[in-house]
Amino acid sequence: MGQDAPKQGQRVSNLGITGINSIRIGGMTLETLPFVEQAITKQQWTQVQADNARQEVENILAEYPSQTIAYLNGRVRECFDTIERIKKMKADQQRMIDEYSVHIGLCTHRDREIAKLDPVKDEAAIKALRLAFPPYDVAAMKQQIEQCKEAILRADTVIDAEHESIVQMKQLITKCEQRDALLAPYGVKVG
Repeated sequence: MGQDAPKQGQRVSNLGITGINSIRIGGMTLETLPFVEQAITKQQWTQVQADNARQEVENILAEYPSQTIAYLNGRVRECFDTIERIKKMKADQQRMIDEYSVHIGLCTHRDREIAKLDPVKDEAAIKALRLAFPPYDVAAMKQQIEQCKEAILRADTVIDAEHESIVQMKQLITKCEQRDALLAPYGVKVG
């Protein structure tokens, strides 16, 4: 059968009990104190409970992240916005690579056609080819293509870092939700 409830004046162990329920006065709980001591203690008990609640709140706040969920959600949105901007920049860089590659191809074709012609006899045909194909600086375009490729590689690194930040922020959000659930019974909200 179950244990009998402790009687008034009976000492009760607090082994394995934590928090406010572990408090003993002369080895007795509030309920087992003699009537006079019980009445005096009950007058102070409200303050004891308030102090205990304040300590519990402080313990929870110390254990969990301090950010608000709204702030972390804002940071996640910022990360997604950054990813979208970087993807657009990558697409722009790729378009530039494609455009310059076409120009380089046209210049290469022009130069091959000019090489087949005699500089003196085919001067008019050479002039017509040069007018048909703009005189781009092929070396500069090749250098720009390399810079675009490097920018795309750096962009991939930034996107990866933003994805890692999103994962970290979502983990913090989960911890903050746990924190907020623990603080709710105390009527405390972060932020």
